[in-house]
Amino acid sequence: MYEVYKYFSRDWENCLDYSEESMLEIYISESYGDTECKDNNGYYVGKKWCNVVIKMWKEDIESGILFKCELYNDPEIPDWFIDKVFKK
Repeated sequence: MYEVYKYFSRDWENCLDYSEESMLEIYISESYGDTECKDNNGYYVGKKWCNVVIKMWKEDIESGILFKCELYNDPEIPDWFIDKVFKK
């Protein structure tokens, strides 16, 4: 998921931290429910925006503004991630 989180925080990558420490921090947060991530943790910021964007994707697909094939055609979004988001 780290590559996905980096994708969703890419607009702010110059001011975010993608170090191994940040990677460990988000891992602990996701695994044990500890939400004490630094504000500049790139993976944490990416996770927040990932959740927002997925919700928007689902709303846009439901209303016909967006099609799943458009997401699959984006070379920067891994297909396995799109499959996971829209699995039934």
